Amino acid sequence: MHQEKSKKRWVWLAAAVSVLLLFGAALYLLYREEIFQRDDSMPYLKSEAGISMEQPQEDTFRELEEEPSERMEEKQMPEEIVPEVKEVYLDFAGSKVQFAEAENTAVPFTLSLVSEKENGVSQVLDWFWENELFLPMLGDPWSPYMERREDAPKLHYQVGYYNNVFYDENYIYEWTPEELKIYDSEKGYLLYRIAYQSDQWYLMGNCAALIDGVLYLGQLYNGYAMPDTCFLIAYDLDNDVLLWRSEDQTCNSMNFLVWEDIILCAYGFTEERDYIYQLDRHTGRTVEKTEVKKMPDLLVEKEGRLYVHTYSYDYVFEITI
Repeated sequence: MHQEKSKKRWVWLAAAVSVLLLFGAALYLLYREEIFQRDDSMPYLKSEAGISMEQPQEDTFRELEEEPSERMEEKQMPEEIVPEVKEVYLDFAGSKVQFAEAENTAVPFTLSLVSEKENGVSQVLDWFWENELFLPMLGDPWSPYMERREDAPKLHYQVGYYNNVFYDENYIYEWTPEELKIYDSEKGYLLYRIAYQSDQWYLMGNCAALIDGVLYLGQLYNGYAMPDTCFLIAYDLDNDVLLWRSEDQTCNSMNFLVWEDIILCAYGFTEERDYIYQLDRHTGRTVEKTEVKKMPDLLVEKEGRLYVHTYSYDYVFEITI
């Protein structure tokens, strides 16, 4: 008897649920019919989400079709143009001294001697280490103080094992046995290939600087004074014009420094007099020279002082502008 009553309760419960479901379905159908029913007195109807249910006009479709393409054009980045590599061959055979004209003559710096000491013909690495000096060099550095710095550009290419690679604010300079390669330091594009006669072994401190389209370059020779050797040039790469050529025996140091209107370089050899030269960057003329005891091979500026490594002496000069 108890089981029969329980069975009747489940039947009534199932019937009630079925009625409720049918009633809910009927309400839903009435609700949909009301929402989508068109009323001429209203410009449009909106759903609860606020989306217009009115049929869009033809112009609206046109705007919707055009808008995505316009947005794509705005977002589309211009195609990057890879610059063409310019190859330059410089032949200095028989070249003569040539100065440029300038309205004003560069004012030389005053180099006041701070220290002079014998180095026992020490290695240049010791000099870098002891004075905590730095050259902007990539690849294998010569000193722990020449490790990669925050402002150093990234190498985008494979460097030859024996090649020395340096950089400045805008360019990377790679010295190979055959030529000088100049890269854009930001993008890593190869811009120039410069081939010319020089003592390539001696170009170990970056005897090149590209500034405003003008290449300053050293023609070096590691030996006794010879005609048509050991000078600097200024060459306009955009117009392929030699702007100036300095006097012979003004530069056989492994590097030079460009500072405002002055180029600091050096020359010397065994039995010859040894000097630090200051050249006018715009004309190539010598505006000042400072004698030292032995042949200078590297120059580094640090905190307003000029550090000079020579064959057997180390110098420090205070620079006064």
